[in-house]
Amino acid sequence: MITKIFKKMINNIKMKKRNNKILKFGLFPNIFNCLDETMNKESKIRFCNYLKKYKDIKKWSICSDYCLDDKNKNSNVYTFALFPVTKDISELKEEVVQNIKSEIKKSGNFIPESTLNYLNNNDFFIFNFIFPKDFLKNYFSKNFNKESKISSIEEQIKIIKNNWKNDYKDVIVNSLNNLIKKMKERNFNLSLYKKILLNSFLAAYLCTFLQRQKNIETYSWLSDRDNMTTYGSGIINALYLWRKEEIKKIIKIKFSPIEEGITILESKTKPFYDELIRVPDYFCGTLASLIKFSKNKDKYIEFSKKYDQIIMNVLNSNKNIVTILFEDSELYSELYNKNIIEINCHRIDFDSIYII
Repeated sequence: MITKIFKKMINNIKMKKRNNKILKFGLFPNIFNCLDETMNKESKIRFCNYLKKYKDIKKWSICSDYCLDDKNKNSNVYTFALFPVTKDISELKEEVVQNIKSEIKKSGNFIPESTLNYLNNNDFFIFNFIFPKDFLKNYFSKNFNKESKISSIEEQIKIIKNNWKNDYKDVIVNSLNNLIKKMKERNFNLSLYKKILLNSFLAAYLCTFLQRQKNIETYSWLSDRDNMTTYGSGIINALYLWRKEEIKKIIKIKFSPIEEGITILESKTKPFYDELIRVPDYFCGTLASLIKFSKNKDKYIEFSKKYDQIIMNVLNSNKNIVTILFEDSELYSELYNKNIIEINCHRIDFDSIYII
């Protein structure tokens, strides 16, 4: 009994020290701790089983899509689709186009069997992160201090200039300087900045999660084009790489250097990988419709029955999917039409999540 109590005390001390490090490096402690704890259980087992097929593959990419603050959806979702680079990207794009003819919102009322089969493709591993629509507003950065944040970014720029050794160091410094300029503007878009912070953290976390399981040499984050990814010419890329360095310090694991594929998106130009975004799009669009958070159990926003096809034929059966649901203990969350839906969601309760 004494041994158990002692171990618990030691674990609490370790957790406190870890939280202090997270605060020092600028990460949001509750999200990191809860997410890492959750991901290192059943999700890790699923992920490691998936990676066994690709023991010798050193080149990986992850494409992502988002459904945020859509008045026609029930929740906010960030979806990432990881895949090994085993073929030329033009060949993969053609493969996706042949099987997924359009985005889910343009797919009509019925999803073809070929699309459903492709979404069960074992080459992809899907990570879904689901949040209440008011998450960023009510639980994220309540006490944002612009001057303090600018000072923190300026310090990070010095660290990058003096210590980082990679080909994109100058690009990152320029992007962070651009972020400082935007923060000093009177009409600085704090809401958008919060979305960028959360997105860059999730992307950085997934890259390091992969690196903890296997040795890789090349990695590319291929994001959908929207106001987050086109903001300030590469700001999200800079924050993503910054977050990765923070996470490495926190978990105390030294990774081998990797070649990072960096794409700075522009608002008027489609990315070269645009067709690949159709894969996460189907999961993102479905889950944003499927799950609603409410204190008074309001009615769902109605949506097409085509989402039931994704639920029953993909989400219920595909083992290469991890879905993380962030919910407040005061919020009620449920699945639409839950008599026919049983999705394996890992729930994370939060009360006071913030970022500095």
